[in-house]
Amino acid sequence: MYRNAYNSHIMDIIGGMAVEDVKPVHIRRVMRACADKLKSLQHKILITCKQLFETARLNHMIATTPCDGIKTSKHNGFRQNVKT
Repeated sequence: MYRNAYNSHIMDIIGGMAVEDVKPVHIRRVMRACADKLKSLQHKILITCKQLFETARLNHMIATTPCDGIKTSKHNGFRQNVKT
């Protein structure tokens, strides 16, 4: 799940950056790019980012995580009406 979230939604935006160079603005860019996706997928993407940067913080690669305060957006998808 995490590998898919990273490979499909995160890597293209911040994958080429040094971990210490990633700022909240970059995480918001990741989340904006998936704003039209299901809320559950947005949540997986955000959890993946949080885990990546929390691991970097615990390993003293960064002092703070750029994911603090970042949230998923409201899903703007469609609701399908099904007649029974």
